[in-house]
Amino acid sequence: MDTRAVDNYGRLVANLTVDGNSVNEEQVRRGMAWEYSHYHVDKTYIALQSEAQQAKRGLWAGAEIMEPAQWRKLHATETPSTLLHARPSVRAGADYSCGSKRHCSQMLTCDEAYFYLIQCNVKSLDPNRDGVPCEHLCAGR
Repeated sequence: MDTRAVDNYGRLVANLTVDGNSVNEEQVRRGMAWEYSHYHVDKTYIALQSEAQQAKRGLWAGAEIMEPAQWRKLHATETPSTLLHARPSVRAGADYSCGSKRHCSQMLTCDEAYFYLIQCNVKSLDPNRDGVPCEHLCAGR
């Protein structure tokens, strides 16, 4: 790993290689990552992203593609620290297990709702996809 910087959100910016192959390039090629020229001058990423866009691979396959900068504008009231810590961890020692619960009406606590969303991947608990399950249980958390 070749570390380049830390961005405004506290994320490490780096070049990652495995067996001499660039993981960064492969992610852009497959449409799994958005090319961002701020941290590099390598035009390879621009070409790889263009190729992925034309082939409609990964995120480019969707009908409504939103540039990250545009997404951040729409969520401007959320600071980088609230975005990084938006999902609290489930209480240590909580006795939850993935079961048949699929609806907020079945959740008893916010911790349980987060457990089912994160550990059991029950997406129906977060219909607006903001990362907060069962808004009535988890409001203000």
